Amino acid sequence: MAGNDVLISCSNQDFTFAEQLAGDLQMLGFNATVHRNGAFHDVNQQRLVLVISPAALEQDAWHTAYETFVKHGRPICAARLDMAAIPPMIDRHEWVDFSLGYQLGINGIKSVLMTEHTLPKNPFKERPLAQIPAPEPTNSRQLLWVIGIASFVLIVGLLVVFFLLHNL
Repeated sequence: MAGNDVLISCSNQDFTFAEQLAGDLQMLGFNATVHRNGAFHDVNQQRLVLVISPAALEQDAWHTAYETFVKHGRPICAARLDMAAIPPMIDRHEWVDFSLGYQLGINGIKSVLMTEHTLPKNPFKERPLAQIPAPEPTNSRQLLWVIGIASFVLIVGLLVVFFLLHNL
């Protein structure tokens, strides 16, 4: 069925994951095929699932398929792996986080693919990408450092209390 066609675009490193995802989507009734990075010209697929992982971001493996599907107004959904940062242009579309677990991810992909999403979910969709504000950078190292110091202070405080109570 043409309405159930799904193309999964992935980097070479994510091919095993993409094959598993395609097999599971086929069991759910979708005609899913996998495409590795490289030249892309086929727009007969109805929906695109981009596998976004650190490897895909390094190789820009998702650009060609993304641009082709955007040009033809096709629905796009991203499958996020390994807590990879979602590029702003993809964040405007539906995406599902497989970093939280495969079963949660497959349920999310199924839900997204069962509905017709042709436009980005973001209110910025009508604005050129250059005008979309970039997300504020977060510094996770600073946050981890603060959590580490707070934990250290808490442990030292508990040890002091324990020794004071033990010596009474």
